[in-house]
Amino acid sequence: MLLALGAMAWAYAPLNAATIYFSDNFGSGLSQWYPVHAVGSAVLVPQAGHGQVLTFDNPTFGGDIWSHACVPAGSYLSFDYMGFGGFIAVDGVWLAGQSGYPGLEQALIYDGTWRHYEVPVPRCGSIDAEIYSGTSGSARSAFFDNVVVADQPGVVVEDPPGDPPGDPPAVPEGGVGLLGILALLGLCGVNHRLRH
Repeated sequence: MLLALGAMAWAYAPLNAATIYFSDNFGSGLSQWYPVHAVGSAVLVPQAGHGQVLTFDNPTFGGDIWSHACVPAGSYLSFDYMGFGGFIAVDGVWLAGQSGYPGLEQALIYDGTWRHYEVPVPRCGSIDAEIYSGTSGSARSAFFDNVVVADQPGVVVEDPPGDPPGDPPAVPEGGVGLLGILALLGLCGVNHRLRH
């Protein structure tokens, strides 16, 4: 009976519903992340219009915070960013950061304005973020918010209307799917690499 109900629900699920593998607006703290360096530089600070956002007390290298969840290759990482010196990666592959850094999918605009970015994820792994010590960034000079990884581009997860800012976002229609569950459970390989 349960199997039949599950099959019916799957058959009627929207074909274009996005699968969300990871989503964090930092309203619930840093519970989805591992701080990497003993200095504990990953912190949350309030930002007008964004609630709590991720920043770092110390520039570093090799990633200063890693997500608990592994996200699959072929998905799309989107995030809001403002500031100077910030980098974001998956499995140590730096996808967005300062213009001129080799191998980036997206150069971030360092002008002190909130902007939304999206990059393809080339391989399975955790999400890494930092203020890179090899840039003009300094303590609390780069800010990340609304980090989402989904199976298709253009997915934005926002707080539902009426929810207080900073609450965990609602899971969109379509849920997290099987790959999302596997990613959330960390069942894809993780190989953190340091920047050379």
